[in-house]
Amino acid sequence: MHFFSVTATVIISTAIAARGSPLPLQARAVNFHILTPPTDGTTPTPGTTDAEVCSPDQVSAIQAAIVDAMNMANVAIQVLGVAGVEKSNGFFWLFGGAAAATPDEISRRFGFVNNLGTPDLITSTASFVKSPTDLIFTCVPGSTKFYAQTVNLNRPTKSNTNPTLNLIRFGPNSLAQLGSQRAGTSRKDSLSVPAACRYPPIAFTLVHEVQHADLLLENPPVDHLADQLGPNGKAAYGFTQLQLMDQSLKKLNPQNYAYFGLLAQSNPEFFAPDCFIGGPLGSRRRALSCPAIANGIPGDVDLDDFEDDDDLA
Repeated sequence: MHFFSVTATVIISTAIAARGSPLPLQARAVNFHILTPPTDGTTPTPGTTDAEVCSPDQVSAIQAAIVDAMNMANVAIQVLGVAGVEKSNGFFWLFGGAAAATPDEISRRFGFVNNLGTPDLITSTASFVKSPTDLIFTCVPGSTKFYAQTVNLNRPTKSNTNPTLNLIRFGPNSLAQLGSQRAGTSRKDSLSVPAACRYPPIAFTLVHEVQHADLLLENPPVDHLADQLGPNGKAAYGFTQLQLMDQSLKKLNPQNYAYFGLLAQSNPEFFAPDCFIGGPLGSRRRALSCPAIANGIPGDVDLDDFEDDDDLA
């Protein structure tokens, strides 16, 4: 298999500004990389970023997930372009309906997913320390709890008060489904997830992580999203929690975009303008225009520790 280095040019803010101070927009070339094992026989120091290397299968899965995530975004943008989509039950579940969000502002955030590009392969992060134009995908070894995390240059987190790299870090659980997102979004009348495939495809996770990734946003100080809390006081990752969380928070929660992208492909009738029954999915009330809604109450995907860390700001 041959790998090509591609630089994606996207219209986003330039280098990280002081928090809360938007920068003028201009073209910036973002370079994408996947970290792989050294080829010189050396072994990276355990616990360092350079030890978060991806296997050949993981590399292929991440490459496919980038393409799939962009396809998800394009389908979502098409669905959001249908007149009256804000009246649909799906838009109500995920974004609180027309009173809480507009299709245009949701579509804009899917546009950030299309700022992804084809990554090349690297064996060390040393050349990219403090680079405002390089984003590296890594594969965290060993941990069974760690799911995924985005790290942004100069944006402190609880465990790292001075990040010097831009990273999207995948844990073993987020890499558990190496199959294509296209297989994961085949037609479904219920979102119940079998125990054998309890984790979503990588593209689903990637749509979520893009909403945290400053390099891919138009105006990072304003556009950066942090995970919001559901009614149980925990980060809202499961589909039931997304529906029941405060309506004003739905458009601020990255996971809502991941589920919208998934459902726009698998169950587009949820977003038909005449498909509105109110209340969470699983309601026993039926609507003739969207009968699939009543076919099953969705099971929550088990996403404990989806984010291993929280932004400080």
